[in-house]
Amino acid sequence: MKITRYFIITSVLLVIIGCPYEIDPIDSELTIINNSDSEIVYYFQLKTINDTSLATISFPLIPENTESVIIQPQDNVVLREGFKRILKADSSKVLMIYLFSRDTIKQVSWERIRDEYLVLRRYDLTLEDLEALNWTIEYP
Repeated sequence: MKITRYFIITSVLLVIIGCPYEIDPIDSELTIINNSDSEIVYYFQLKTINDTSLATISFPLIPENTESVIIQPQDNVVLREGFKRILKADSSKVLMIYLFSRDTIKQVSWERIRDEYLVLRRYDLTLEDLEALNWTIEYP
């Protein structure tokens, strides 16, 4: 009986004090609004401002890879991420958001999109920029 009581009390204490602070990787919500009449595809990455190449995108943006990153016309998407923490920790980084035409992704090879930089719009945003925009980006 003593061992069971000791085990229960120890377990409860470990649960209560086991994590002295909460680590939440999600610290921001960024809304991207598509005010156009066409589907767009978004892609984001945290990079240094001098690196604007599409060559560093880790996978080709082809129809099969972009189903989950489409924004319908006159619609929006909310990205829940850890942008604040990352941008505060490294002031040399910016959040780069690339917007592509969904039709371009469907009809043009990734190599051509990359080589000819067929981007509708690119945003390079610091933490201060994001806060000034109230964490909302509108296209166009």
